[in-house]
Amino acid sequence: MAVESIERRDRQVGRCLRAGRALTLVALPLSWALGNILLVEWLDTHESAAWRLASGEVIEHEQVTVYAVATRPKVTIRVDGSGETVHAVLSMNAADQVPERVTFRYSGDASREVQLLEEDDPLRYALLFLLTPPGVLLAIQWLLWRRRPRHVLLPAVTR
Repeated sequence: MAVESIERRDRQVGRCLRAGRALTLVALPLSWALGNILLVEWLDTHESAAWRLASGEVIEHEQVTVYAVATRPKVTIRVDGSGETVHAVLSMNAADQVPERVTFRYSGDASREVQLLEEDDPLRYALLFLLTPPGVLLAIQWLLWRRRPRHVLLPAVTR
């Protein structure tokens, strides 16, 4: 009785692990696509430490479509001292959290998008989307490897 219960539970665990592996393989392309979008966004807005720290006043809020997929808030900022205007495309829900005065690193090129210091860095989310699915796959594969039979009895060879 107890042996049958253990064997049944072992089969169920194996099925769950294989289903988890299949689900992770299905989710992998979507996760990598999102991770790559965020990585490209980070590369576009990545500031250099040599750029001066600037501040400015938010003068306009609007919604823009990014990568033909998502609508995100965009703010236009008047740079203190020079009067130039720059823009920043924010994360999904960050528009409500942006104060009227913001700080950012400014290269002097008004056409380049800036990343506000008050905003989350997209690199951490890119790494999360890029590295989590392979990590989950490795963990599931390791668990399946650990469950394999250790000793296989071979039939006796008769001559």
